[in-house]
Amino acid sequence: MSDFTVFFGAGASVPFEIPTMTKLVEGFENELKSSYPPTFNLYNDIKTKLKNYRYFDIEALITVLQDIIEIDEVPSEVFSKPSVHYFSSWGINYEKMIEFNKETALRNRDNAKKLLKDVKNYIADSCCIKEQQPYDIYDEFFHKILNKNVGMNYLDQIKIKGQKNIQCYIFTTNYDKVIEAYCHKKGITYECGEIQNGMVSIGKGSPLFSKEQKFHIIKLHGSTYWYMDQEHNMRWMTQPVKVGSTTHLGDRVDKELAIYPAHEKYTFREPFYNMFHFLKERLSFCDICYIVGYSFRDDDILGLFTDAMDLNERLSLLLIDPNAENIVKEKFPNYIGRVKPIQSEFNILSVKNFV
Repeated sequence: MSDFTVFFGAGASVPFEIPTMTKLVEGFENELKSSYPPTFNLYNDIKTKLKNYRYFDIEALITVLQDIIEIDEVPSEVFSKPSVHYFSSWGINYEKMIEFNKETALRNRDNAKKLLKDVKNYIADSCCIKEQQPYDIYDEFFHKILNKNVGMNYLDQIKIKGQKNIQCYIFTTNYDKVIEAYCHKKGITYECGEIQNGMVSIGKGSPLFSKEQKFHIIKLHGSTYWYMDQEHNMRWMTQPVKVGSTTHLGDRVDKELAIYPAHEKYTFREPFYNMFHFLKERLSFCDICYIVGYSFRDDDILGLFTDAMDLNERLSLLLIDPNAENIVKEKFPNYIGRVKPIQSEFNILSVKNFV
């Protein structure tokens, strides 16, 4: 028997018609083009100026919009970084650069607020699960890994009527509820942080981090279904939340509980810290981690994995992604042989080769 962990990125939800971060920005752009609102010019300006950036997706767009809105706070954030002082000695005066652009940013602030609200609402709508989705791919995936690591005939198990108690730890950066919907359809007992009375429990001592025989779904970036109310309570609802709206119970949605990692470091931010700490803990003693559709562009999460590879010599990774071989070469050059790439979309055939 082997101790294993599952890690799902955006590619794990693609079979269910939920777009990746790059596809999200493409869809959002097409929607803007069709109506051509005043905010389209701002969007186009941001995209043009980021053309030489390493990638342009929804997270990069949100980062720029947030900094436009918070332009008065940018200088103090920038100058807290010693490297900026170092590179400024090469003749680049960051303070003058920010001051030069501040007037433009202030003029665009209202449009940035509107555009940011629109893009977050677009993400929430895009993460809705379409009706009557086939889940054969998840059946095959969990059958393969549970059969290999714990000797369980998973396909026979899920045919049994009633709630199924199966231990599996699934970390995901996705905002959608694909895994929860799958568990609901198959009658698998699961824990995702959503508890009674519409509350979210992801703090220390949450049943999410227990050793109970359940599917434990740890949503590292939060969910489009989670929000903070006006009393600063963490709550969830059955439909994607939209900031400023009022729920059917009379709560005002004060803040979404979904984070966009391009904006800032967040692994030590509450209320998400405990989930990242638990990922670090799992990787420190498990034997294998199955990774689906994740590119490791997030330095915080990449750091957790590389630290774990150094500290836990037993740990190996299996990665399925259309760009898996390049990801392994670029992100894990010191661990060749311990990271197995499966260069493919997430589908039945690739899952058969996955383990």
